[in-house]
Parts: sequence; structure tokens; C-alpha cells
Amino acid sequence: RENTPKTLRELSEFLLHSESASVIPQVQGTLRVAKEIAKSDPEFVHRMSAVILNNLKLARRYVARKVDVDLLYFQATQITGDLDGILDRHPSAWRPWVGGIQVHGLACHHEAVLDPVPAAQIASELQQRLSSPNGAWTMEVWAGRQEKAIGTGWA
Repeated sequence: RENTPKTLRELSEFLLHSESASVIPQVQGTLRVAKEIAKSDPEFVHRMSAVILNNLKLARRYVARKVDVDLLYFQATQITGDLDGILDRHPSAWRPWVGGIQVHGLACHHEAVLDPVPAAQIASELQQRLSSPNGAWTMEVWAGRQEKAIGTGWA
């Protein structure tokens, strides 16, 4: 607690350079990629830090509004890292912002949701929903909106 980052810049530095942050799987992957890229581009880590800082600033200014839609939530059920107090991974965190929530558990951790087995589960559920009469209607409405958007130049 005494070493908790107080500013966005400190948080960015913590995530990129702290020994304790390296136990967070998301940070581990980022650090591996950053170190590899830094071999040929020494300024990469500095630029990445600037991007992280900017993204955090944007996130702080963002004001979410409720949308009247149901959320199909794919939840990685294996928790890695201790992000409590930083990130709410529970589907209920979305409740104030959507009409309803339908949760589908995936037996993996967040970083593995696009591995072959969980990705196939996601694809199967989406295919089933999009091929249903309601799903097909939704896709037709969306396609119509896209055509209209392209025709008016605001796509």
C-alpha cells in the first residue's frame, strides 16, 4: 500500500518496470513483447509508456451511459493475477449499463479466451445466436444501417 502509484505516470512506470507487477499475466506478456521489440527499437518502451498513460487519461474522462440492450458475456472462469481493487471481472459490473446479462463461462483465463477451444465455444454461441430468427433480423437491421451509412458518407 505504501508503494501504490499516485499518478497515471507512476502507474505506467509500475506496470512496465516493477518486479511486483511482473506477476500479473497481462503484464508478463506485454513485457516479453516490449523487450523483444526494444532490441531493434530502443525507444519503443518509452512510446508504449506514453500510450498507456494516454489510454488511462482517456479512460478517466470517459462517461458511460446505459444502453437498452442485453449483454452476452463470455467469462473466463480461471482467475490469474490479483487485480482486485483495480479491475472488476464480475459480469455484474455491467449491470448498471445494460438491460440484461447472459453469462457463458469459459474454462480458461482471460489471456487464453482466443485459444482454439474457448474461441470455438465463443464462435459456436455467436453462430447459434446469429442464425436464430431474432439474430438474423438483428443482422439485417445492422446491414441496412451500414448500407445507409455508406450511402450518406458517415460510415
